[in-house]
Amino acid sequence: ECWSQIQKFMTRRGAIQTRRDSLDERRTRLLELQERLSPALVSDPLTELLHRYAAQLPVALELLDPEPHRDALFTAIKKEREQLRESRRRSYDELARILNTFDTSFPDAVPNDSDDFDERVHDYVALCRHIDERELPDAYERMMRLVTEQAPDAILTLHRVAEQETRRISDQIDRVNTGLGAVEFNRGTRLTLRATPRQLTPVAELTEIVRSISRRIAEVGLGDKQAILDQYADILRLRNRLASAAPEDKAWTRDALDVRNRFTFDCAEWDVSSEELIRTHSNAGDNSGGEQEKLMAFCLAGALSFNLANPESADNTPVFAQLMLDEAFSKSDPQFAQQALQAFRKFGFQLVIVATVQNATTIQPYIDSVVMVSKTEPTGRNARPLASVATRTISEFTSLRQEMHATATRVPAGVGRRS
Repeated sequence: ECWSQIQKFMTRRGAIQTRRDSLDERRTRLLELQERLSPALVSDPLTELLHRYAAQLPVALELLDPEPHRDALFTAIKKEREQLRESRRRSYDELARILNTFDTSFPDAVPNDSDDFDERVHDYVALCRHIDERELPDAYERMMRLVTEQAPDAILTLHRVAEQETRRISDQIDRVNTGLGAVEFNRGTRLTLRATPRQLTPVAELTEIVRSISRRIAEVGLGDKQAILDQYADILRLRNRLASAAPEDKAWTRDALDVRNRFTFDCAEWDVSSEELIRTHSNAGDNSGGEQEKLMAFCLAGALSFNLANPESADNTPVFAQLMLDEAFSKSDPQFAQQALQAFRKFGFQLVIVATVQNATTIQPYIDSVVMVSKTEPTGRNARPLASVATRTISEFTSLRQEMHATATRVPAGVGRRS
């Protein structure tokens, strides 16, 4: 056992001696290395950078054999250098794209169009700073004023005007009906124009948007950011829909803003004595040609009498009563044509009727004087047609028509007016 312990100690002594010799040799080599080397001064940032690289390397630094560590360090530096170069190239391309996009979008605001890229970048950076520091705050302020004040006011006004015009249509129809109720349509009957409200989805959606905008006005005025964002979203959505050219959006805009689409119009014909509804004229195409002209003449006369009457008076007598009818009722049934002309007269209009002599039979009872215009065809070379005008009383015109009918002579045109 003692011998075993002695051998063990001798082995350890040999290992220690070998280790000491190795360390002595290393110390000697390090001293020699120290004498040979004269390291330059390395700045603190560079030293920190080398330490950062060294911490990431898989090979530790061995002073007496630095080649593996140095190769690994150079490899890491080269890799990062390539990454930086690639990043620089991508940044350069992105910056060139941004400048080209700006030049295309704002050709009048290009600060520099030279071929020197670095010089262009310098000027664009100055422009960007100017935008960030001055123009962007001004634009933000204008946008905030638009979102918080101007756009809500405009939208609320638009909705209010549409609602007012909707009520105004009902009021106008009541006044038109005052005139229609005073003129007989058929024997013992009168017409009443009716406007039945329609429940349109676009109108309901527009009203809901307006209510949402109106509810947020107080919160927006206090600077609530979420309320401002919601307000902006509603305003932008409504603006895009109103400005869209898509068929469905155009139909939505028409139904939402054209207040005439909010009603279904028809004419009720009722008996004066019994006040019983006789028929409803909802489509002029359901009637015969003469009935169509008569119905349209009554509605036109009633509407014109309203529009040409004094708005401050309850009387629908037109202030401007002259009404010109060009070739009116030329193909109509005489009975319906006479009823239509009588309607215009009863509504207080002074008719100026343009018609050919051949079609004057129907309108003759409604004219007091005639201005006849005739044209002669040219006969000689380079001759031009000649027109002549003559004024006739209604009796003279009647005699002339009889003579023309007897001799089959055509007179091109006639003008009649009833005062």
